[in-house]
Amino acid sequence: MNSKNADKNIAGGQGEWWRELFASPGWVDVHGAIPRERSIAEVDTMLRLLELSPGAKILDVPCGEGRHSIEMASRGYQMTGLDRSAPLLEAARATALERGVNAEWVEGDMRQLSWRGVFDAVVCYWASFGYFDDEGNFNFLQGAAQALRPGGRMIIETHVLETILPKLQPRGWSKMNDVYMLEDREYDHITGRLETDWTFIRQGKVSEWHTSIRTYTYAELVEMLRDAGFSRTEEFNTQAGKPFALGNLRFCMVATR
Repeated sequence: MNSKNADKNIAGGQGEWWRELFASPGWVDVHGAIPRERSIAEVDTMLRLLELSPGAKILDVPCGEGRHSIEMASRGYQMTGLDRSAPLLEAARATALERGVNAEWVEGDMRQLSWRGVFDAVVCYWASFGYFDDEGNFNFLQGAAQALRPGGRMIIETHVLETILPKLQPRGWSKMNDVYMLEDREYDHITGRLETDWTFIRQGKVSEWHTSIRTYTYAELVEMLRDAGFSRTEEFNTQAGKPFALGNLRFCMVATR
């Protein structure tokens, strides 16, 4: 690899890799290449599974550059987006202004949600769960439960071991518009984490990053949600919106407080 073209930030172990990755040029390029049609389809799935009333109050966490929050706000929902990244929140504000929609943007740590009984729904979408250690991941789920009104619902779109292990490939290429992505993946059975080295290539510029995501079994995630204050869970195949079954590539869970 030509070091002049490489922006390298690979750290061993769990670390706090998310602090800089999601605002890095390579990741911004990837997110910028996501077509709006995909965001619309994902929001359609979320709203169908959450069964919300018009104008419901929704917390999107982590919201990133706001592609889901903005789409929901355009449909009349009262949106609050929380993220740790100030640059991504600035991008969200700019896009919301450009599209003429209103939303509240909050910079904060998803492990320390302070709302109590405010929201009708919480959304955590696009594999945004499992960044932390077990305590941090549980704190997020508990905070989300407390932020919901009684009967409120949360949707988590993520991987579980049942979706990861059967088809885990150690290396894979993908492309989104003009961004090429190489993933080198390894599941650490001792820590229960999926360790991935990412290489982004765009117009001759290369950036490299590491991610470490705690990956739970289906049963472990259900138990965590119930311990966090949710009374009922339903599981779905993200791609089809039908009940989850072994062999599905993506997984989402709807939990009711």
